[in-house]
This record gives sequence, structure tokens and C-alpha cells, in this order.
Amino acid sequence: MIKRRALVVAMVSVVIMSALSAIAPAANAAGGDFSLDFAAAKPSTYDHATGVGGVFADKVESLEGGDFTCGDKVVYLTEITVSAGATGKQDIELDYGFLAEPTGAPGVGMTDLLSASANPGDGSGTIGDTTVSILSKSIDTSGPKDELQSTVKVSNLDPGEVFVLRMVLLLTCTPNSDPTGNLQGEIHAAREVAPIEDAIPVGNQTVPFKSVGSVLQAGGVTVSVGDCPGPGSPTRPVTVGISPSGSATVTITGPGGPYVVTGTGSSLDLAPGDYSWTAVAEPGFALSGPTSGSFSVGTCPKLPASVSVSVGACPRPGSPTRPVGVTISPAGSVTVTISGPGGPYVVTGSGDSLNLPAGDYTWSATADAQHQLAVDSGSFTVGTCPRTPASVTVAVGPCPAPGSPTRPVTVEIDPSGSVTVTIEGPGGPYVVTGSGDTIDLAPGDYTWTATPDDEHSLEIDSGSFTVQSCPAIEAGATVAVGSCPSNSSTTRPVDVTISPDGGANVTITRSGGLIEVVTGSGETLNLTPGDYGWSAVANPTFQLIGTQQGTFHVATCIVEVLPEVLLPSTGAGVRGVATAGILFVMAGFAMVAVSRRPSSILAAVPERNAVLEHLRGRSPSVAPRTWSAIALHGRSLVGRGRRWITGGRASGRAGP
Repeated sequence: MIKRRALVVAMVSVVIMSALSAIAPAANAAGGDFSLDFAAAKPSTYDHATGVGGVFADKVESLEGGDFTCGDKVVYLTEITVSAGATGKQDIELDYGFLAEPTGAPGVGMTDLLSASANPGDGSGTIGDTTVSILSKSIDTSGPKDELQSTVKVSNLDPGEVFVLRMVLLLTCTPNSDPTGNLQGEIHAAREVAPIEDAIPVGNQTVPFKSVGSVLQAGGVTVSVGDCPGPGSPTRPVTVGISPSGSATVTITGPGGPYVVTGTGSSLDLAPGDYSWTAVAEPGFALSGPTSGSFSVGTCPKLPASVSVSVGACPRPGSPTRPVGVTISPAGSVTVTISGPGGPYVVTGSGDSLNLPAGDYTWSATADAQHQLAVDSGSFTVGTCPRTPASVTVAVGPCPAPGSPTRPVTVEIDPSGSVTVTIEGPGGPYVVTGSGDTIDLAPGDYTWTATPDDEHSLEIDSGSFTVQSCPAIEAGATVAVGSCPSNSSTTRPVDVTISPDGGANVTITRSGGLIEVVTGSGETLNLTPGDYGWSAVANPTFQLIGTQQGTFHVATCIVEVLPEVLLPSTGAGVRGVATAGILFVMAGFAMVAVSRRPSSILAAVPERNAVLEHLRGRSPSVAPRTWSAIALHGRSLVGRGRRWITGGRASGRAGP
């Protein structure tokens, strides 16, 4: 009996251990305790642009290309149910595959896993501490079609928990492609990784994405108002952008519209005003973002500009014009037109300085499209430029000397160089400039005219004057043949007297030509016997009175000793030497005594005057028959008598 009990105990122990061994996997939530359901969120329940929205209750088992646009976000959901009999928190990993190109022609695919997380508002049980992480993602190009492969880990799953995993994928398209076939997503495998490792059966769970050729190309439209292209511009640029090109038609209504924009868009220059726009997608495209709107085009303010017109000072006295300054700010912004004498005048750029004649003017200014003027017109007056007074004096001066042929006439011009004076009259015209001049003018009547330059004016510009002659100093000239010298001589003195000194020049001539010209106060000439002529010419400042020309005869002064003759009244004889031209003996000769004594030795002779007159070559008042030779006092005559010879002939003969 004891042995049987022992056997029974041993067998019971084996059964219990076997039972416990069989029960252990279930207590640790083995892979078979996980249930997986892979599906897609219904396209209409979430925002394709953000991927937000969608619940598992609205899941779909397949997708249609016509519900999506290139660039959309596609949401896939996986419901994970943990067996209530499981114990402890468990971690699992799930391997997914999504085709990156369709089964037919390429051009569209799932190219990226953007996020993996709990789906908000879904699931049940203790889900607050369950976390999700993406362990890996990549494009596998080794198979017949490129596939986006990704592994997602879900941690801290509790027994009885229902957890919905949300995955957001990006649907992309190749521009200008024409894809065909389908896409799909599937769970390749799943496994428990903690606290133990065990496979989770997934079965064949795929979500097909059908008719990829009907996936719409994403399009977008933007409308923006640009800045003013320039101050005062009548329009602003409005830019319409369409992307991709040809995906939409945009219609703008407003001032000057409507405007229709296609293609890639356009930039429209629109006038100020209020506008609205609508965009319609072209076939094969879906527009994301706004498809309508409104905008306003504001005016472009003009820049301020200004014009100033100022009349300047006279550049010089008597100027025919004054400078008028026109200033334009900023340069090139305005065109100014001035109307008036000699106009119109057009000024552009930064302005100009115009030399305008005297008169009244008006001006108008036209700004360009970018500028505006506060003052755009005006008027001004250009006054005359007064001339500087000038004067001319003409004065006749005194004679520079008696008998001068001219008088000085002084012309004074003030200020210097301001006037040209012209004098008309004898020997003219005479032109005087500068500060004036002194002109020596002959006697006569004259007129003068003065012409000022354009800077000066004259109160008196003409006149007349007379130049009187200058009276000369009276002068006279005499020519007298003098007495023979005391000695016998071949010449006789001729006295030429000029009064006053320098009053004339006296010319002595003979048949053979010029003898001598006498100047100064005169001169005594020793001339040989013969016939002469003379003429007097007054020097400047002198005039001759009395005889101005004549002739004269110079008699000989040679003594000749003749044979003895009887002296008159006495009958005494005179012996002479019959040789003409021999000098007589001085001793005892009466004429020698005459030359040596201051008083006449003939005083006692009644006929003395006649003898002296005869000796001087003049006609005596006593007939020649009466003269006689008288011996000097205390002297006696040599020989019996002598006879005087004058002028080459006997000047006496025997008396009765």
C-alpha cells in the first residue's frame, strides 16, 4: 500500500508540473494573444493637407486614386487588441511595406512615413502609457517595385487593451508623368519583443490603393499686390501665381477687368481700386489653399518737387539783359516754360540761368509722372539795367607860343574808356578814346559828338568850338653896307640886323648862289665888291613887318697911288705911283690919322662931311670938284698931292 501511494504521488506531481508548464505561455501574453487589424482611414474624414482626423470605426479596406491629390497625406490605421488573459506590459514590433511606385507605369507612390502615433479618440483600456516609435524606414529597391519599408514599435501594451496605431504617409507624384496600376500597404510581420520574443500571426493584411492614374495633381494659386514701381505710378503690379503650370484658371474682376490668367500665372499692372478673384482647377488637378479672394490696389503717391524762378542783379551797368535763375528740385522732375519777350524758353534738368531782356514774363511748370508740385506757375518782371553816368569836356587851350599854327584842344572822358569822341573840322576827323587826349588843332570851326559804350550814358553828347589863330611877334630885318675899313681892303662890311633876336632868318645871295644865312640877332658880313640880294623869312611865332627882301651893292675899298696931279684949290702937285693896289705909306697919311684918333681930324676942313660921305661910298652933298686933301695937324703931305680912288674910279678931280 505504501508503494502505491508513492507512485500515485509521483504521478500526480508529474501531471501538475506538466499542467503548469502548459499554462505558463498564456500567462505571459504570447504572440497568439495579440490580434491585429490593418486598414486605412476613410479619405473624407481627415484633412489631406495635414493628416489630422479619421477614426478606426470609419476605416476602409481600400483606397481610390480619385480621392487623393499629389502631395496629400494618407492615413493608415492598425487596431491592436491584447488578450484580457495576458499579464504584464508587453512590447511589440510591426513591419510594414508601402509601394513607392505603382504596379503599372511609374509616377506616383508612398515615399515617406511622416509619423506614427496613437490615434486620438480611438482605442480602449489602459492606453495612456502606451508609446509608439519608428524604428526604421527606407526605400527598398531590390524587389520588382520600389517599396517603402518601416518598422514601428508599440510599447507598454496592457492586457485587455485596444490600441489604434495611426501612421501618416506622404503621397508624391512625378511631374508630367502618367502612372498606371495600383499601390498598396501591408503588414509584413509582427512579433512580441518584451518580456519575451514571440511571433504574432498577421495573416494576409493589405490595403490596396487603386486607380493611381486618377490621382489628382496638386495645384495652388496665389495672388499678391506688389509695391509701387515708382512714385506716382498709375498702376501697381499684381502677381498671380499658378503651380504647377496649367493647373488652374484664375479670373480677376475689378477696374478695367475682367483679367484671365492661366499657365504659370502672370504679373498684371492694375490701376487703383478693389478687385476679387476666383480660381478653378484644370482637369487632373486639385487646388489646395484658397480658391477665391479679394484685394485692393492702392494709389502710388508722387514725390514732392519744386520750382523757383528768381531775377538776378544786373551783370553790369547798361546790360541789355538780366540773369533769371530757374531751379528745379529734384533734377529732371519738372519741365518749366517761360513766356515773354523773345520766348518761349524751356528749362529742364536741374534748371538753368537765362539772360532775358527787360519785360514782363510768366512761367508754368509740368511735373513728370512721379512728382507733384505745390506751385506750378507764376510771373516776374525783368527790369532795365541803368547805365553809369559819363561825361565829356572839350576845352580850347591858350596858344603854346606866339604865332603857333595850332592851339591845344583838350578832350577829357570820365570814366576812362566809357565814351568815343569824334571831332570834325579842319584836318579831321579826330577820334579820341580812353581817358581823353590833347590834340593840336589848326584855327577853324569844329564840332564834336560823343558815343558812350553800352554801360554808360551821357547828358551832353555833342557840341562845337572854334580854334582862334595865335598872333605872331612882330620882327624886322635890315641889311646895310658899311664903310670901308681904315686900311685898304678887298671886302666891305655889310651889317645884317634881325630884331628881335631869332625873329627871322636872312639869306644873302649873289649871282653865283647862296652866300650865307644869318640867324639870331644878326651879323656883320665882310663881302667882296659886287651886287647882292637878300630875303628874310620869319621864324615860327614871328611875323615880318617892313621890307622883307632887296638888293645891295658892295663897292671896293682898295687904295691906288696915281701920278702927281694938282690938288683942288691949291694947285699943289701930287706924285703917285701908277700901280693900283699898292698899300700907301701910313706916316703922314691923313686916313691913317682918322683911324687912330677918336675925333675927326678933318674938323677944320669945311668940306669934311663931303669927304666922309664919299669915303663911305655915298653920294656927297658937295660936288666932287670942291674936295681937297688936308694935312694933319703937325704933319705935312708927302709929295705934291694924292688922289682917292673909290669904287675903281676917281672920286675927285681938279678944281677950277
